[in-house]
Amino acid sequence: MGIKSKLQTNPGTGTDNISSGNITTAANGDTIVSGLIDASQFSAVGTGYTLFPGVTIATDFNYLEYKTQASAGAVAGTWTDSVGGGSELTATAIMAFKAADTLMAQISM
Repeated sequence: MGIKSKLQTNPGTGTDNISSGNITTAANGDTIVSGLIDASQFSAVGTGYTLFPGVTIATDFNYLEYKTQASAGAVAGTWTDSVGGGSELTATAIMAFKAADTLMAQISM
């Protein structure tokens, strides 16, 4: 498990150009959650991520995305910005949570 946050000024535009920076997970199947606060709005979640339900891109400036990481290792929360011209302030964070079956096995002990 891990957590990291990052502030970026004028991250530019392009696929996955906004990044939380890497954390390293130790177990397969961890759930990865990344958050973004953007001064304008972004275009898409990062490669391989899904936008949390109930988040409307056109009206919100706080976003959450998630994915299940198949294999342990380095991972970053990424976001694609092509609508803001890349000239804004963004804050990102990433967290990793143990897979549910691993956590349940620990609780059952």
